[in-house]
Amino acid sequence: MGLARAAIVAFLLSACASASAPFTSPSASPSISVTAAPTATVTPAVPTTTPSIAAASPAATPRPITDPNQAIFSTAAGWRATGTTLVVAGTAASGATTLVALPISPSGAIGAPTTLVSFVPDAWALRRDGSAAAIVVATPGRSRIAIWETSTGAIRWLTSSDQGPDQSAPVWSSDGASIYFMETSDTARKMVALRADGTARREITIPDRFDGGVGLTPDGKGLVWSRGQAGGSVDILDLATGANRHLQDNASVAAWRDQQPRALLLVGGCCAGPPGASLELWDDVALTSRVIAARGPQSDAAFGTASWDPRGARFVAVRYAGTRSARSLAIIDPATGAVQDVARTEGATSVLWLDEGIVFTRPAIPNGADLLLIPAAGGEPTSIHQGFGGIGSLFVVRP
Repeated sequence: MGLARAAIVAFLLSACASASAPFTSPSASPSISVTAAPTATVTPAVPTTTPSIAAASPAATPRPITDPNQAIFSTAAGWRATGTTLVVAGTAASGATTLVALPISPSGAIGAPTTLVSFVPDAWALRRDGSAAAIVVATPGRSRIAIWETSTGAIRWLTSSDQGPDQSAPVWSSDGASIYFMETSDTARKMVALRADGTARREITIPDRFDGGVGLTPDGKGLVWSRGQAGGSVDILDLATGANRHLQDNASVAAWRDQQPRALLLVGGCCAGPPGASLELWDDVALTSRVIAARGPQSDAAFGTASWDPRGARFVAVRYAGTRSARSLAIIDPATGAVQDVARTEGATSVLWLDEGIVFTRPAIPNGADLLLIPAAGGEPTSIHQGFGGIGSLFVVRP
């Protein structure tokens, strides 16, 4: 899976003035597709001085990488998700990324963490069921994609040839059978679809300025990508027809839900100045939209990462109060514009709304991050994972 990816939303000044209210528990209805973005935050569950990680860091290892096992270190062969699992990606000072699995029960109880794999990444994507990752590895003269499998711990190159164009920007197909990625040389740029075993290669026609995908639409039919420009863009490439749909400039996808209009976009906020941006809700097929929340003149109505509730009726977002450090969570109803503050979430940096509750991250003293859960039944946020190191990503895996 190339999961998914991150969010920003801004709300009307009048709505932002709504009083703080207790958390309202999410519905227990079936879960919708969640793409992260981008990018939730977490900390690695293993020490940043793990010998294998330190040995693989660019500063510690001048030797060129010719074998993917030089850059990827599997630690939990045979693991598989048996229920809803949070996969936490933390980055160490060495530049390494470590994936840690945290099982979560329907009641919100957290099981023992399992450290899955550590690697020195360029870019990477996790399959939807968590059974494999596609990882870009820098080798002499080019970048290559390697596949790591959780069931066996096996690590191998996606393609057998040592020669060829650079490979980058991997995105898993919705069924997990294939990988979309870029091939780039001095003379050509191609979008390629290849089965995970390296067979059934096909090339996909790409539009001008295409530079690789960042994720898929919930139905798996469209590849989301961003143009190389200030603030980026939201474009969708139809994988069947090759047609491109341009939604918005200076924007990114905050979150997806199943029903149209399904794309929640963060618009504006680039590049200097106060954090946060406006929020627009898009029908990405009909190319119609409406502003859910306009950014306030002093960013006192600006929002950060967001996630739809499991029914796709409301979303929770990081709300900025004029500065980057003054932020907390708020629940917003796009139909009515109602805003409900979520108490005791000060400092929140990213968020996911699951059947099991609301998961969010915030910095921890001195240099780490704290992962917290508000159970679906409501109550105080509870810390479920802590550590030290850089902030990475958070994904939801379901078998």
